[in-house]
Amino acid sequence: MISLERNALVTISPKYNHATGAAGDFRWNMNVSLPFPFPAAKCVDQDIDIEDRRYRFGIHNHFDRLFVSPKGGKRWFKTQLIHKSQLPSVPDDCICHRETLQGVATFSEHQIYPSGDEAFAAAEKKINQCMDYLGRFLSKCQQRAPQGQRALWAIPAR
Repeated sequence: MISLERNALVTISPKYNHATGAAGDFRWNMNVSLPFPFPAAKCVDQDIDIEDRRYRFGIHNHFDRLFVSPKGGKRWFKTQLIHKSQLPSVPDDCICHRETLQGVATFSEHQIYPSGDEAFAAAEKKINQCMDYLGRFLSKCQQRAPQGQRALWAIPAR
């Protein structure tokens, strides 16, 4: 039986349609490490529409990324965002690596799919669209910051 934490993301590839029991729903997610902390007083957390898809979009400064893989390498590995102050809980038969993040942008498609193949359909297009959105969003934030003050950006309205 597979048990996943609520904020866990199983990293799979196309053609991964193994039986997953009760966790048999697939959702497309993407996390983008930012090379800087997002200069705002609070996190960004909003629903957005990109073409014909709806996503939950966020930017956070309080997460690190945790990679967990089995010691034997025979099963899938997972990545998850973990609060910077939280200690990881890792099974004895697994190893983990914690990546310290300055900031992270998250995209989670609202659509739930019955298979990994369907979730990965048009992955390249989804990635490009989300990256374009992120670039435009960050540009708007910077443009709305007071002249000469890039320390705190204004978050644009949706």
